Amino acid sequence: WALNLVPALAPDLYYDSLLYHLGVPQLYMNEHRIVRTPSLLYAHLPFAQETLYTLTLLLHGPTLATLLSWACGVGLTAATAALGQRLGHPRAGAWAAALVACTPAVLFNGRIAATENALSWWCLMALWAWWRWREEDRGAGRPAPGWLVIAGAFGGLAVGTKWPGLF
Repeated sequence: WALNLVPALAPDLYYDSLLYHLGVPQLYMNEHRIVRTPSLLYAHLPFAQETLYTLTLLLHGPTLATLLSWACGVGLTAATAALGQRLGHPRAGAWAAALVACTPAVLFNGRIAATENALSWWCLMALWAWWRWREEDRGAGRPAPGWLVIAGAFGGLAVGTKWPGLF
């Protein structure tokens, strides 16, 4: 991920980033509100990652938005390592994290302002929180809703990022 940080700091020239992930938040900033974009078919979920991109554009500009996408990839890799260690063996977590970190799609989306790494990270965190809630259910008989609420929050972020997060 350290090597992937260098291209993440370069200007983002990818079509989806410029049109959807950064262009639509820039439109929101210009209009001072969320506006409809009927000509952009895939720009109808402004509630999660694009809202974070809007914040990064307000704070520092497009480089910070790309760094947020890069950080989501790092978070996905770290969560994969932690979950692999918890479910299996410390080496299993390390191998799983290495496989995720070396996946071309994950690396590519860490260099641009995209939504795929965030979607993957939030889906993984939702599944992990749900698994923790089920784990408490086996131990105590009646689990507290805490982990289920966290799973729902991460699931909501996933759905708000991209419609495949619903599944």
